[in-house]
Amino acid sequence: MIELLAPAGTPEACRIAIAAGADAVYLGGNRFGARHFAGNFDDQALEEIVASAHIRGVKVYVTVNTLVHDTELVLVVRYLEFLCMIGVDAILIQDLGVLSLASSLFSGKPGTPALHASTQMAVHNQEGALYALEKGCTRIVLARELPAREVRDIAESLKQLGAEVEIFGHGALCYAYSGQCLLSAVIGGRSGNRGMCAQPCRKPYALIKGERDRYGRLTKPRSVNSPDQFLLSTRDLSVYPVLTSVASLPIAALKIEGRMRTPSYVATVVSIYRRALDAVMSGSFSPSSEEETELTLAFSRGFTTGYLNEETCQTVMGRDLPGRRGLVVGTVTGITREGWMSIKRAGDLIPERGDGLVCISNSGEQGFVLRRDSVVKKGEVLLDSKITSHRGDQVYLTSRGRNIRLLEQLTSDPDTRYYGSIALSLELNISPAGEVDITGTIRTRIKGTIPFSFRSQSQFSPARSRPLTSDQINDALRKTGGTLFTIDHLATSCPDGLFAPVAVLNGIRREILEFAQSCIIKSYLPEPELIQEIKDCAQSCIEQLHVDPGVRRSNNGKSDLSLVILVSDPASALSGVQAGASRAYIEWYPACLSSDSSDHLDEILALFAVCPSRADVIGIKLPKILLRTEMDRLTQALPEIKKAGVKFLMVDGIGVSQAVLTIVPELQVSGYSGLNITNHCSLEVHSQLEFCTLSCELSGDEIRVLIEKRTNHSPPVGIIVQGLLETIITEDQLCVSHHIPEPNIAYAIRDQKEQIFPIVLDPSHRTHIFNSAETSLIDHVNTLKEAGEIIGIIDARWRGPDYAHEMVAIWSDAINKPNLKQGELDSIKDAIRNCAWGVLTSATWKRGICRSDS
Repeated sequence: MIELLAPAGTPEACRIAIAAGADAVYLGGNRFGARHFAGNFDDQALEEIVASAHIRGVKVYVTVNTLVHDTELVLVVRYLEFLCMIGVDAILIQDLGVLSLASSLFSGKPGTPALHASTQMAVHNQEGALYALEKGCTRIVLARELPAREVRDIAESLKQLGAEVEIFGHGALCYAYSGQCLLSAVIGGRSGNRGMCAQPCRKPYALIKGERDRYGRLTKPRSVNSPDQFLLSTRDLSVYPVLTSVASLPIAALKIEGRMRTPSYVATVVSIYRRALDAVMSGSFSPSSEEETELTLAFSRGFTTGYLNEETCQTVMGRDLPGRRGLVVGTVTGITREGWMSIKRAGDLIPERGDGLVCISNSGEQGFVLRRDSVVKKGEVLLDSKITSHRGDQVYLTSRGRNIRLLEQLTSDPDTRYYGSIALSLELNISPAGEVDITGTIRTRIKGTIPFSFRSQSQFSPARSRPLTSDQINDALRKTGGTLFTIDHLATSCPDGLFAPVAVLNGIRREILEFAQSCIIKSYLPEPELIQEIKDCAQSCIEQLHVDPGVRRSNNGKSDLSLVILVSDPASALSGVQAGASRAYIEWYPACLSSDSSDHLDEILALFAVCPSRADVIGIKLPKILLRTEMDRLTQALPEIKKAGVKFLMVDGIGVSQAVLTIVPELQVSGYSGLNITNHCSLEVHSQLEFCTLSCELSGDEIRVLIEKRTNHSPPVGIIVQGLLETIITEDQLCVSHHIPEPNIAYAIRDQKEQIFPIVLDPSHRTHIFNSAETSLIDHVNTLKEAGEIIGIIDARWRGPDYAHEMVAIWSDAINKPNLKQGELDSIKDAIRNCAWGVLTSATWKRGICRSDS
């Protein structure tokens, strides 16, 4: 049975999700959740809703799925401890440091929360899934970009290891791979990795192109004709039409997105998917056009069955409109003598009483609610509306009154589906003195059978005239209507001559139900011995986190800053090394080879055939996203890469380094910013790497704290000191969608503030969007030189050999000059500006993007 997992952004939405039939809900507390602007739950509300859900057999998963800083790790440990104590069923995690702490805290012990890899972890291949499993996760929420065949392969491989897969089935889609998007952060300082995404992908942009200069910059910009403004806006996901095929996948859970949505949305969507999944399981499901209309009106930007159903970006994207779309009813043809609006129908849609509509004319929009059912007459639909309308106006249906009535029904009687769902088996033993001892079992959906026993606070007394029989007592106690319980077995042993009034019998029944309820809640909580063990472990973690940084530093007193450059071609690698880089990495995109295609690996390896010593200074960087065919090509190519003499490899996603080192253990593997390292615990997780690039969402102060807290097991750190930050990687082929890319032509998107963001379509046909300003930490070069063993990284991908050579030469000169004065720095900055894209920025160093106050 596939679990239906519903969003709960507020306590009301949570109660509605449970009432509508969710098997589990996911929600956030007021800390460390990826929906900072949802209503969320304080600790008391969280504890109450967990208990309420558990009584009804519904699981609760809590999100701790943001990136965190070293200064927050103690709070994280205390929060994880609290979540365990209140009995949450699972915790969703993005940060690998947090995962490490949670795994050491709970160690998979029975009675502790399961750990789930959030979609923010960007797990998109089997290697990443196995890595998350190895680090303590038992469920992986896969990236929404995966097609069904890859979901199946990953799920089947995990199932053999006792782990499971969860996928999204309905709701908003992110334009970028989740957890790898910085666009909101760089535009407005609101980081998606801190739950504060401002959704800049829903804003209008213009596609532009121009000639590429010797530094990879766009010049002579001109617009690319496009009928669409909202180039980065996706449609919403809905697998409802293909639910039968989706349910055939070996997945554990189908997730509805929407923690920012209203209770009405939750009521409608969860109810429909509950019925649909039940019908799929019974073999009777057939998609209903009426229910698809209900889903559309609950909220929709237009639906797609998504990459999961192997749709292309052309149908996944909704570039014409970024917001909610209604359904067209038709065109106004006039007003009847009775004042009703007459509409020529555009389809079969017939508005009903209570529906919300909007009439759109050249002068604006007017919304109204239909007070009576519409009337169909002579092929037209008549609406009772008092608004002013004119011939030619367009009328759209925006909400269904029946959805509001459904919400009202679920709100007024939320336990309809749960009445009598908990079966009790009871034995009452009444002593001659009138004391009532009750033993029995509770049969629950999740926890199985729970035994219990207690003595009632009520007593029977000697009968004056008419003693009660066992049958009379049983009849009184079985009256559990309107509660969650039903008594399917009741045996009462009662001596002759005892009596109890109806109020006492009712009190005993209430005691039984309340005690059973408390037993269910308690069954989810850790045992006293485990509580103490968790508390001790949490305290030990906190003490370790508080260890004096001076004891834990491991930079061996070094004060050197070395330079590494990332490039996209062999010529740029040679230019960078010749200018003084200690190492260059060429980004290579593994591709499925055919007789008429090449992924250019041979061109890279030719460097080492000509001059084997180049292997000492040139390595290969792998892309951030590696789906199955790309991983297979990488695996196939590794022996060839080893034979060519390559010594250095850089990875940009989780799990890849382990896969590489399993095949070629001699390689020195490093990590780039896609690993999302924001604290010393997440750094230490990658102890096998030669060095790790820190997240560009860290400020200088946060980096300093992280470096001070490094342990002897931590690799050296890399910091991006120069280049364009990659803000988005997406499966969308933006250039191809609007224009056939031309050689030596640069592309970009321009926002409403005239900021220009370069875009690149890579050899794997994914789009990369870069920041509009070029990062440069040259003002802080003296600080970097004094920070210890730091690798300064110049990201020169897609910029060409001239940029690589000149930028490395400038930085090498700055590094080699001690104690640069302001005048010298100003001259160096002028040289950098000559080949940089747009203005220079060091905003991330100054304030970070991952706001600590969020």
